[in-house]
Amino acid sequence: MLTLLAILIIFFLILDLYKKNRELRERLDALGDEEQSAKREKRERPRSPLEEVKKTLVPPAMKTVVPPEQNAKTVTRPEAAQRPVRKTPEAAGPDTVRTGAAEPSPLAQMINRFLTGGNMLVKVGGIIFFLGLVFLVKYAAEHNMISIEMRLIGIALGALGMTALGWRLREREGYYGLVLQALGVASFYLVVYASAKMYGLLTMPQAFVIMLIVVICGSLLAVAQDAVILALFSITGGFLVPILTSDGSGSHIVLFSYYAMLNIGVLLIAWYRSWRVLNIAGFFFTFVIATAWGVLRYDPALFISTEPFLIFFFLLYLGVSILFTSKQPFEVCAFIDSTLVFGLPLVAFSLQASMVKQYEYGVFYSAMVVGSLYLTLFRLLSPRVKMQMLAEAFRAIAVVFYTVAIPYALDDRMTGALWALEGAAVIWISLKYRKHYGVIFGMVLELASNVLYLLSTVGLSAEFAFANGIFAGYAVVVTAALFTAYRLRAHPGGEPGTLTQAFSMIFLGTGLLMWLLAGFLEAGRSSFETGNVLLIYAALSAVLFAAAAIRFAWAELGGVSQYYLPLGIVIFATLLQHFIAAHPFAGIGSIAIVLFFTVHYGLLWRFGSDWKLGALLHVAGMVLLVLILSRELQYAVETWTGITVLGHGAFGVMPILTLLLLVQSDRYYPSLIREYLTVYRLAGGIALSTIVGIWELKISALDGAVPFMPYIPLLSPLDLLQAAGLAVFVYWLYRVERITAAADRFAFKAAGIAAFLFATLLLGRAVHFYGDVGYTTYALAASLLFQASLSILWSCMGIAAMLVGKVRGERTVWLAGAGVLGVVVLKLFLVDLAGSGTVERIVSFISVGVLLLLVGYFAPIPPSKDGAAEQTGA
Repeated sequence: MLTLLAILIIFFLILDLYKKNRELRERLDALGDEEQSAKREKRERPRSPLEEVKKTLVPPAMKTVVPPEQNAKTVTRPEAAQRPVRKTPEAAGPDTVRTGAAEPSPLAQMINRFLTGGNMLVKVGGIIFFLGLVFLVKYAAEHNMISIEMRLIGIALGALGMTALGWRLREREGYYGLVLQALGVASFYLVVYASAKMYGLLTMPQAFVIMLIVVICGSLLAVAQDAVILALFSITGGFLVPILTSDGSGSHIVLFSYYAMLNIGVLLIAWYRSWRVLNIAGFFFTFVIATAWGVLRYDPALFISTEPFLIFFFLLYLGVSILFTSKQPFEVCAFIDSTLVFGLPLVAFSLQASMVKQYEYGVFYSAMVVGSLYLTLFRLLSPRVKMQMLAEAFRAIAVVFYTVAIPYALDDRMTGALWALEGAAVIWISLKYRKHYGVIFGMVLELASNVLYLLSTVGLSAEFAFANGIFAGYAVVVTAALFTAYRLRAHPGGEPGTLTQAFSMIFLGTGLLMWLLAGFLEAGRSSFETGNVLLIYAALSAVLFAAAAIRFAWAELGGVSQYYLPLGIVIFATLLQHFIAAHPFAGIGSIAIVLFFTVHYGLLWRFGSDWKLGALLHVAGMVLLVLILSRELQYAVETWTGITVLGHGAFGVMPILTLLLLVQSDRYYPSLIREYLTVYRLAGGIALSTIVGIWELKISALDGAVPFMPYIPLLSPLDLLQAAGLAVFVYWLYRVERITAAADRFAFKAAGIAAFLFATLLLGRAVHFYGDVGYTTYALAASLLFQASLSILWSCMGIAAMLVGKVRGERTVWLAGAGVLGVVVLKLFLVDLAGSGTVERIVSFISVGVLLLLVGYFAPIPPSKDGAAEQTGA
C-alpha cells in the first residue's frame, strides 16, 4: 500500500507540473502573438532597397504546421476558442531567456505546489478512493460478504460513473474531471484483472477483449482532451494492478498478455500524440517488471512461452520511438527520444542474451537479427529528412550489434581481425558524414581489436611460416590500421599539428608495429636463419610501403621509411654471432643482404632528399656494407688459403679501398652518391679511418709471420697491408685538405706520425724474428737489443725530420725531430744505462752521440718566420 501511495503522490506531482507547464506555454503564446503583431507592422511599412535584397537572398523561416485535428477541435468546441492555441516549448524559440532570482530546486517546488496549490481535496480524495477500491476487492475476496459477481459489477459501475462524471466536468479548474476519468479507467483495469486472474469469471480471451476496449477508450479520452496526465495515470494504474493484487502465484503468460494490452494502448496514443513521459513510463514498467520476473522466476523450460512476449515488447517500443520522432513538429532533423532509442536495445538484448545463452550461437544469431533489423530501419528512414537523426542512431546501433555478434561466433583471433575491419569502416563512414562519436567509437574498437588479436596469437603455432591464418589475420589488422591512418590524414581536419593528424600518426605507428611483430613471429617459425628471414621481410615490406606512399602521395609513410636502415642495423646485430661462426653470405644470407641494400639505396634515391636523416643514412649504409663485405672477404681468404693470419689481414682491404675511392674524381660516382659526396668524404672518411685504425691496432698484435714464407720487413703480406692502410689514410687527409682548402696541413703531420709508429712496429717484428725475442710487449721491453735498436731508429728518424726542416725551412718539423732526439737522450739515461757492460749499451750510446754531432753541424735550427723577414729587410 505504501508503494501505491507513493505512486499516486508522484502522479499528482506530475499533474501539477503539467498544469504549470501549460500556464507557461500560454504565457509564451502571448509573447509570440506580440511578436507577430510587431512583424505585421514591420511588413506594412515601406521597405528600403537593402531590405528587399535581404528578403530575396534569405530563405523564409520554417513554419510550424498545425495538425488538422487541432483545427477541427478548435472549431467544434467554442469554449476552447477562447483559450490561446498551445504550442510546443520549442516554438518559443531560442531567444526566450529565463530571468529572475535564484529559485528553489524543482523537487522542492513540486512538493510545495502539491501541498499548497491546486484542488487539494480532489488530490487527497482521489488517492483515498482508489485505495478504498483496492481494499474493497481484497476484503470482499476474504469474507465473501456478497457474491463475487455483484462486487465486481459494483466496482465497474462506479468506475463507469467516475469516468462519465469526469468527462462532464472536464473543463473544471484544477483538472478535476481528468482526475476522475483517470480513477475510472484504473478501476476498470482492476475489475478486469481481478475477474480473470483472481476469480476466474472471465476467460483469458474475454479478458483480453475487454481490456483492449478499456485501453482504447482510455486512449481516446486522453487524445480527445489532449491530456497526457490522464493517459499517464490510466496506464500507470493498469501496470500497478497486477502488482497490488499479486499473491505470488499465477501464470506469466497471463501477466505478459495483460501488459501487452496496456502497451498497445501506449502505441495507440503514440500514433496521435508525442507524449514522451507516457512512452517512458510504459517502457519502464514493462521492462522493470519483466526483468524482476526473469531474475526471480525464469527457467529455461519457459523459453518458448516467454520469447514471443520479449519480441513483442521490443518491436512495440521500437515503433513507439519511431512514432515519437515522426510526430515532432519540426521539419528538419526532428528530435529523438534517446532513452527509448538507446535504452530499449540495451535492456531488451540483455534479457535476450540471458535467455538464449543455453543455445550454441544463440546470442550470435540474436545480435545479428537485431543488427539487421536496425540496419533495415536505417535504409527505410534515411531518405526522409525529418528522420535522418533517428536513422543515424539506428545505423550506429546496428554497427554495435554486429560488433557484439562477432565474438559469440568466432574465436578471439578472428574476432580481433573482424573488429579491426569494422572499426576502420566505421571511422571512414563517420569521417565522411562528420560524425565525431562514430570516429571515437571506431578508434576505440580498432585499438581494442589490435590488443585482442595480439593476445590471442600468443603461444600459437603454425606448420608453415607466413603461409598460415595467423599471419593473414595480422595482415588484416595492419591493413585496417593503415587505412584508418590514411583516412584521418586525408580528412580536411588532418593538417599537420592537429589532433586528427596526431591520431593518424598513432594508427600509422600501430599498424607498422603490428606488421613488424608479425614478421618477427613468422621468422621464428622458418627453417632458415631468423635474422636473414627478417632482412628479406623488412626489404619486401619497405618496397610495399614505399609503393603505397608514392601511390597515395602519403608523405608520412614515406618519411617512416627512413627508419628502414636503423631497423636493419638492429637485425644485423642479432646476426653477429652467426657472422662470426659462419659468414654473412651463408645460407640465404647472400639473397638477404643483396636485397636489403638494394632496397636501401632505392629508398635513398626516391625519398632521400625529403628525409631529415638522409645524409646520415647514406654514410651509415656505406659503413655497414663495408663491414659486412670485410667479414665475407676475411672468411673467403681463410677458406681458400687455410691461413687465419691472411684472413685477418684481408679484413682491412675493403675499408682501405673504400677510403681510397672516396677521394677520387667526382665523375666516377652516380648522381645518388654525388649529391652527398662531401658528406661521404668527410663523415664517411672519418668512420672508415676509424675502422682502419682499429684494424691496424689488431694486426699490430700479430708478429707478421705467414706459414711457408720467411719474414722480410716491408715484404710480408701483413706489413704491406698495414703500410697501404697508413698510406691511404694519409692520402685521404691530403685530399680532404685540398677539397676543403684547410691550412693546418694535417696530412703532413699524420704522415710523420704514421711513419714513426710503423717503423717502430717493423723494428719490433724484425727483432722478434732475427734476434730470437718473444713478440710481446714485456719481452721486447726487456730486450737490450730492441732497446738499443730503438734508440738508433728513433735518432735516425729525428735527424731526418731535422734535416727536412732545415732544407724546407720548416721550423716546426725541425723542432719535432729535436723532440724525438730529446726523448732518445732521456731513454739512454733512464733505460739503456741499465744495461751497463753490454755491447748493446755501448753501441747505442756511441751511435746516438755521433748522430747528434752530425745533426748539430748539418741541420742547425732554422730561423723563425719573423726572424727571416727581418734579415731580408736588413
